[in-house]
Amino acid sequence: MATALAEEVGASVAPSLKDLTAGSDIILTVVTDDRSMDADFFGEDILLENTVGKVFVNCATVSPDVHRKIDAGALSRGASSLEACMASSIPQARNGELYLMIGGSKEVFDQIKPLLDDLSKKLLYIGESGKAAEVKALANMVMNINTRL
Repeated sequence: MATALAEEVGASVAPSLKDLTAGSDIILTVVTDDRSMDADFFGEDILLENTVGKVFVNCATVSPDVHRKIDAGALSRGASSLEACMASSIPQARNGELYLMIGGSKEVFDQIKPLLDDLSKKLLYIGESGKAAEVKALANMVMNINTRL
């Protein structure tokens, strides 16, 4: 899947996560769950190597605690992290029409806002790390309740 996506957008696939970080200034992640995020950032081949000055933008729907753990890990290694919780799906992502809720440092948000604007149709800064995931969880809960009534 990575190769097909890279070909679609004219990119290449890094041989490892640490190589991906070394060759990037801003790293966007979208993974399936808390365990996968933890493995990508704190496992054997990890994104949190060669990180000084790097910015991680984590778009996965994972728990607020995972976002806070990644933020702390990034900060301890001279990097920064934002959560960019998506209230959209694949078609919106392909068209740069995501609804993004951002959590993390306001300074980092302001620094990379032009990129986030390019990815989104609607962009909201929510607050400190973990807050966007909390808002997304609440929004998902309300949507689920409304669809079952």
